Amino acid sequence: MTGLPGSYAVRGARIDQVQPFAFDRGPIGCVLLHGFTAAPKEMRPLGDYLAARNYTVRGVRYAGHGTSPQDLARTTQRDWAASADKQQLTLERGGHIVTEDYDKEIAFAAIERFLQQRSPNVKRRT
Repeated sequence: MTGLPGSYAVRGARIDQVQPFAFDRGPIGCVLLHGFTAAPKEMRPLGDYLAARNYTVRGVRYAGHGTSPQDLARTTQRDWAASADKQQLTLERGGHIVTEDYDKEIAFAAIERFLQQRSPNVKRRT
């Protein structure tokens, strides 16, 4: 690492590619959360897909993620949860219904269609 903020790469992505993202669309909101070793860029295709279907979307970058190992070492699970909670509250304050609380089946169906388009072998587990 050179110490320059823009030069640190996460899974081959530049720092500008690991920033959180937002799409303001319809009344139902989705908060997309990346995995522990991932970044928002990995959720972006799903975010684009949902936004194209009139969902309001927030792609979260957890505190300490996507910057440097030192930043990650200074954060805890509470910090990461707070990152997700902040985005959910942002949607709720904007009058959006967050899918965690309402209409999960519609959002899950949209996600399932997205996954099936990317991989036709994806089957819904019942």
